Amino acid sequence: SLTAGVRAWGGVTGGWLGRGCGVLLSSCAGLVLWLAKGQPAWKWDLFLEGWFPRGMQALTPSLLEEAGLRGCLVFLLAGFWGQPAALVAGSLAYGLMYYAGLFTAQPLGPLPAACITLVGLCYAEVYLCLGLGAAVACHLAWGFLAPSWVKMIGLSAPMEIEGSWPVLLALGVVTGLLWVWKFRVAAPAVKKGK
Repeated sequence: SLTAGVRAWGGVTGGWLGRGCGVLLSSCAGLVLWLAKGQPAWKWDLFLEGWFPRGMQALTPSLLEEAGLRGCLVFLLAGFWGQPAALVAGSLAYGLMYYAGLFTAQPLGPLPAACITLVGLCYAEVYLCLGLGAAVACHLAWGFLAPSWVKMIGLSAPMEIEGSWPVLLALGVVTGLLWVWKFRVAAPAVKKGK
């Protein structure tokens, strides 16, 4: 039925929570990078410039990467190895694909690949907690807002937000908090039937 399909995708609530995770992830990365770059003047007019084409550019990778990596790979690995191992293996595969240049025009260095691996871990956590639709919404929010931060801060390259130590630290903190929530807060509550 239609209701079961909406629930399998994470429901309306999952979509909103997924978007919220993507906004949190990209905002933390953008603000930390802004602080690390010496707090350049905000360029608010550039933040939403080209929002429609950027949204359309983010839509296809969000759908395809989430369906393939989270909806298939993480789903299958969780059935064989359990959720923690599936999260780690799925996000490592995601990072290695970017590192090898399968999703970009050229291979990435180790630091951007590490940042993308942490972003992939976040997407996988959102997928396992809230559903595939929520993971797509999180990925779409990141794909839309990360370039906005790059423009607003005045950086030269879009990958600069995914290739710096401060951003790696911010992504590690946000993803670590999601990990703790998933396995320390949400999982015991489900077991107790709350």
